[in-house]
Amino acid sequence: MIRSAISPDRKLISLYLGFFVLALPLSALAQTTIGPDASGYRATNAVVYSFIDISSTGSSVLAGTDDDSAILNLGFSFNFYGHDYTTACISSNGLISFGGCNVDFANVDLTSASPTGDLPSIAPLWMDLTFSSPGAGAVFYQTLGAAPNRRFVIQWNNAFVVNGPKGLTFQTILTETTNQILFQYKDLNAGVGSPASSGALATVGIRAAGSITNGHSNGNQLQWSMQAPVLRDSLSIQFLSANFSADTVAPTTLTDASPAANANGWNKANVTVNLFATDNVGGSGVKELTYSLSGAQNETRTVSGGAATVPVSGEGTTALTFFAADNAGNKETPKTRSFRIDKSTPLIQGMPAAGCSLWPPNGKFVQIGVVTANDSLSGLASFTVTGTSNEPANARGDGNTEPDIIITGTGTGPRTIQVRAERSASGTGRVYSLTATAVDLADNLTTVNATCRVPHDQGK
Repeated sequence: MIRSAISPDRKLISLYLGFFVLALPLSALAQTTIGPDASGYRATNAVVYSFIDISSTGSSVLAGTDDDSAILNLGFSFNFYGHDYTTACISSNGLISFGGCNVDFANVDLTSASPTGDLPSIAPLWMDLTFSSPGAGAVFYQTLGAAPNRRFVIQWNNAFVVNGPKGLTFQTILTETTNQILFQYKDLNAGVGSPASSGALATVGIRAAGSITNGHSNGNQLQWSMQAPVLRDSLSIQFLSANFSADTVAPTTLTDASPAANANGWNKANVTVNLFATDNVGGSGVKELTYSLSGAQNETRTVSGGAATVPVSGEGTTALTFFAADNAGNKETPKTRSFRIDKSTPLIQGMPAAGCSLWPPNGKFVQIGVVTANDSLSGLASFTVTGTSNEPANARGDGNTEPDIIITGTGTGPRTIQVRAERSASGTGRVYSLTATAVDLADNLTTVNATCRVPHDQGK
């Protein structure tokens, strides 16, 4: 940590001076685009507001401090005014610096003055803020996504204006490859009686080192506002680097499902769907994927980055709707894929009960069952019932009659089973063996076996 001792009296004088600056005209409220500056940077508020709250997932620094700073690793190389940086110094006063730290609470006009140390700076809300007030939060930070589209999020969470009644919450997002800078403002209401709401005491903008010499500007700065109440809740301001072309093309998402459905379009096990989103060449990069499941399974989720894994396990039909958004706010037209899962086997009923026995052996046909099969999800694909006997159809002493087994019915409909009540005179009794097999459209298989006897002697 780098800490700077600043006089409380000096801070109070600065607060009052800021109050009198509020007489500035409010024409900047209608501002939508500014720039380019001498290095080609432009800024616009014509972007989608999508605050990424990392207060429960990110790491925190500067809690309980005032006029303090912390040097953080970005997790990737970020180019700012032609120089690459892998670390940044975060001030409790709403300022980001590169190559050093600036904890000065007294913000300056970037078009006419240099900050302390003349450091390259990003000012999402540079003003006199503190985390030492009761109820104040901290600065949270987190690197999101995968190379080459990672994002470093810095979130001032519940940062109090000095001597103010409540805190402010805002964030800056630095994007890999495109080197975009995004300011997002969640809560800029400083409380009743405070002159600091809506950015009224703050400097908002970016600057290069050495942009001001002897009070003269070389144009390498882009200031959105200086102590003017032109900001609002749910506002985003995007700074585009000199080599970045405005991205107007939405990402594209592809899917891969495993295991694949069978020829009937059904699965008999859970399905894993992988979503892969890519942005156009030279685009702003994929920011997030949103998907929702409806039907047999219901869920909605948004994940950071361009990849997501979606498990589908509900039996029945589930519709998966998905789309990706890039860092420029372009959203893909939603796409939908349907998945049909049947993990239940068909139900077979009506086979002869255990202990089935025929008497007398009078050579007549006896109906021993009406067998049915049904499947409540995917439906039946096939149904068969077969029968055999342990004795030949014309055995010695059985009357030489055939056939001895008649099974009627076709397709997936019921089967009626009739067998002849006869047996060989020289044997130990006839046993009819019956097998019913049903397969549903998801390839689930059910097999049921049964027997029916014609004993050689009654009671045996």
